[in-house]
Amino acid sequence: ECEGIGEKTLITELVKQRIETDDLIMHIRDFYNKDVSYIASFATTVFEAWEKGDKVAGKIIEENVERIAYLINSAYEKNRECKTLALAGSLYKNKAFFEAVKEKLLPEIECVVSDNPPVLGACVQCCRLLGISSAEVRENFKSEYKEKLEID
Repeated sequence: ECEGIGEKTLITELVKQRIETDDLIMHIRDFYNKDVSYIASFATTVFEAWEKGDKVAGKIIEENVERIAYLINSAYEKNRECKTLALAGSLYKNKAFFEAVKEKLLPEIECVVSDNPPVLGACVQCCRLLGISSAEVRENFKSEYKEKLEID
């Protein structure tokens, strides 16, 4: 919108508030030059606008729900052994978003939201592939992860 080509959206005002500016154009290069985590940090503004009925935010959410559901359903079609999926990350902490994704999944897929970061699941799967117990990895990870959260 601020570049003069998009629909008017509440997202623009929320981003201006977040970065404390009235001139968003001066900050556009940050969105193109900084890493993906910078852009991802603005997901909460899209959710806030969506919850307030913003049409543009609704389109963004709808497109992402469709993409995520497509990826999950496609992966399930290739490996029907795993019927429970643990979703991790801040997107799924938003109950409405999580429910929207669940509605688009094949009925046989069960979803839960994990409080653990995805890397723990990767470590546990690695242990399984190596034929070793993941119990010690889980315990060490929990204590180290908790300490990191307390520091940050």
